Amino acid sequence: MALADIFEAIAGPEAPVEFRAYDGSSAAAPGAPVRITVRSPAAVSYLAQAPAAPGLARAYLSGHLGVDGDTHTALARLPTPPAMARWPLRCARARPSSPGDEAR
Repeated sequence: MALADIFEAIAGPEAPVEFRAYDGSSAAAPGAPVRITVRSPAAVSYLAQAPAAPGLARAYLSGHLGVDGDTHTALARLPTPPAMARWPLRCARARPSSPGDEAR
């Protein structure tokens, strides 16, 4: 399952955010003012371990998750905490197979 598919399943296909992932998948809203880029498997690991704000903050501050555009707008457009609670289950399917990949 591609990360963009997971993003769309959580945020919905109409989410007003462009999404790109290291696995080459993407989901785009036409004219979206914000783009979220998952740069590495480590970002997926952070989100799986601590969904919502803690995981997002850790992935962003460590450079594994990028936000182009207004960060406040991006956060306001992300799924609500109940939807984010499903993120670990979905991310578990997309986790890297080798433990060394998470640290990159």
